[in-house]
Amino acid sequence: MRNPVDSVPPLPRIYALDPQEAEQSWDSAPQLLAALNAARLGAWCWEIDTGRISWSRGTQALFGFDPRQPLPKDLDYLDLLAPADRARVVRAFHAVLAGEPFEQAMHHRIQWPDGSFHWLEINGSLLPDKAGRRRMIGVIREITHQRERESALSHSEKRFATLFHLCPNMVLLTRQSDGLISEANQYFEMLFGWPVADAIGRTTLDLGLWRHPEQRAQLVKATQRKGEPITMEVQFCASNGQIHDGTLSAQKVELEGEAYLISTFLDTTERKNAEQALKDSQERLDLALDSAQLGTWDWHIPTGMLYGSARAAQLHGLPPEPFHEFFDAFFEGMPDEERDSMRNAYRTLPGRQLSADVSRAHGRRQLTLPRKPRPPVPR
Repeated sequence: MRNPVDSVPPLPRIYALDPQEAEQSWDSAPQLLAALNAARLGAWCWEIDTGRISWSRGTQALFGFDPRQPLPKDLDYLDLLAPADRARVVRAFHAVLAGEPFEQAMHHRIQWPDGSFHWLEINGSLLPDKAGRRRMIGVIREITHQRERESALSHSEKRFATLFHLCPNMVLLTRQSDGLISEANQYFEMLFGWPVADAIGRTTLDLGLWRHPEQRAQLVKATQRKGEPITMEVQFCASNGQIHDGTLSAQKVELEGEAYLISTFLDTTERKNAEQALKDSQERLDLALDSAQLGTWDWHIPTGMLYGSARAAQLHGLPPEPFHEFFDAFFEGMPDEERDSMRNAYRTLPGRQLSADVSRAHGRRQLTLPRKPRPPVPR
């Protein structure tokens, strides 16, 4: 037994009693009202046959009135509601009058005397009084901040969904542990051929999306080790077997306590094919020019720099390697008598060819340079 002189009260203990007996042991309504007020809840009573509503001080505060003073006048409940919510509340009242059970909480907005709007959640139950008259008793609480958070979350989800599905690149939401596809945007289907509905619920390995499955293992390991986004070059396989080169960016996110990866894929296949085609074309051009003993050059007018191929450098008596230098240096390898004619030739009409002798260590050599339209050479 507890020592009577012990100043520390015992910890709360729940006894195996009938809850109805426990309720009867409570002294009075003020105790309950004090508990409700402490929880920022209000109590109310609606006498259905007379329409009379009585409420606690906590409820009066929730409607924006001073809880320490009587109401300035009688009020119609509907007048306190936001106009847009009145029809819905009237339907709820009629349902109660028709005897339908009041099983779900009712939510509506009320307008305070200062003009501000607040959301309320109302719960109640039918409990006839001692004379058998119909009566409903319940509690009420304000949920304005909750509704604002829900609205902000809903808008955020809608914006995310819009960005997710309209992104011009592939976007995937996969479970980090096994690559199970939770969501995919329309570009995934357009690029790889699998209908989104068929892909959801399957793993990327099941689909055969990874050409090199070990790259997924590397991605998972990297996202587990680092918190920032991971970017890597990968190859994906479409449903028809086509290989797609691209850049994959992935970020780990927590959803309902489980790790997921949200990934975007930028397809670079066409760019790489174009780069390879350009490289092959350049190689063929270099071979053709080299076999014809021709060199190429380009004068960048804004900077005055002249760029030349290895063959052009060799034709100028320089080592056979690509070069770039200021344009004025182009004339230094020519005899004095050739320089003026070269400058004058650059001022003539397009289509002329320039011929000049170039001084070399073992003598002179004449160059013929096809000329494109150029502005005059600065003096």
